[in-house]
Amino acid sequence: MSTDAPGIRFTTLELEVLEQLRKGFSDKDIASALGITSRIATFHLASMRKKAGVRTRDALVVAAIKVGIITTDFDVKPRLFVKIRPREIQALQLIAEGKSPKETACAMGIAKRTVDTYLGAIYEIYGVCNRTQALVKALQLGHITLPGAADPPQ
Repeated sequence: MSTDAPGIRFTTLELEVLEQLRKGFSDKDIASALGITSRIATFHLASMRKKAGVRTRDALVVAAIKVGIITTDFDVKPRLFVKIRPREIQALQLIAEGKSPKETACAMGIAKRTVDTYLGAIYEIYGVCNRTQALVKALQLGHITLPGAADPPQ
């Protein structure tokens, strides 16, 4: 069994792997949750990235949200009383577009360590522990937009 989305076709197991990835699980945690080996989980992630035409796990999640394969429903309560700075949002938007932290730093004209600091602040504010969870939460809250959509809010 599989699902079709514009240009993307995933098997049922790939959809289960993708759902675990959306939650921010590592390959090892995905494998444990689904009762498969981490090698199989890694294989399916690579296969899905190829099918979606993206390079990173984060970009895979964003692409899947964009075509409606998965949603941004997420049960973490962010600390929204702390304001996220525009540069932090800009960094997260560039990562949503598929850039690595190093590429994001080059695009913003800052050091990679500064991007890491921005991401750390975002993780704390959103109450998440990795980039994938931060991207899903930022999309859910409207802090960033899907690549190819309108400009992100300022």
